[in-house]
Amino acid sequence: EDVIDFINEIVNRPFIVDGEFNPSMIEIEKNALKDEIEARINDKKSYALLRCIEEMCEGEPYSIDQTGYVDDLKSITAKDIADTYYDFISTSNIYISIEGDFNEDRVLEICKNKFKFNRGNIESIKREDIFKIPENITYTTEIMGMQQGKLVMGYRTMVDYKDYKKYYSLMVGNSIFGGGPHSKLFNNVREKESMCYYAHSTLEKSKGLMLVSSGIELDLYEKALKLVTKELDDVKNGNFSDKDIENAKKSILNTFRASHDSISGESDFTYNQFISDTNLKFEEVTDYISGVSREDIVEAMKNIVEDTVYYIK
Repeated sequence: EDVIDFINEIVNRPFIVDGEFNPSMIEIEKNALKDEIEARINDKKSYALLRCIEEMCEGEPYSIDQTGYVDDLKSITAKDIADTYYDFISTSNIYISIEGDFNEDRVLEICKNKFKFNRGNIESIKREDIFKIPENITYTTEIMGMQQGKLVMGYRTMVDYKDYKKYYSLMVGNSIFGGGPHSKLFNNVREKESMCYYAHSTLEKSKGLMLVSSGIELDLYEKALKLVTKELDDVKNGNFSDKDIENAKKSILNTFRASHDSISGESDFTYNQFISDTNLKFEEVTDYISGVSREDIVEAMKNIVEDTVYYIK
């Protein structure tokens, strides 16, 4: 109960002076955020990934970086922050996750009695468009005087994460393609061809993207594009072994189970299901992954299309 009192104090009674949010701290926080935004470019691997998404999703909400932009900081006032905060509290969905050894009915009663919010019109969470087909592949090169090139290739998967069978089949297919040391990108492009310092692929669930990141020698750009494309085509065409499927499933399931063993991991999983409006149980997810077949993988991967290539050299 003391913890809930403390959280309620922070959320519902922030330090407001004359309608402004903690004025003495605003410039300090602005400068801290400015430093964080400007520091993004220092990690070229992450920066290349961010820039690929910005280029790929230009004009779409997903292109907006969550840390914001320096130019916007100048005009923000302490009153703006207070107004935004109160609007956020009144119009956003509220999700409370509590884990531990406790009497559930008693804790639910405490939460209902303690947490009092001035609620307005609750805004729904709008889903991103995941079926946008690119007219052409966009190639962008940024010259920064690098000794090692950073290459990101962005794809549209055309797979809705609420189509559970197809989405978890896509997850296994992505793992075979570039999901770890068992993958084709790691073994064929990085190890066998000695092409890359690193090479892996990740899925962006809510946007339906697949992003391939690699660090390459500057003169191997064209060769890298061809090799990555070949490995993806092999997966799309079912050119992989039963052992590849088994290794991919084991890798995904081990990661899932390891994250689910912690309190924070279990909370993250539950919240992710809630915010995605999927509400699957952990066992249901693992069952989908375990049941993926070769045919399922090919079906899930067949409509992947290349959208954007972003290269820093």
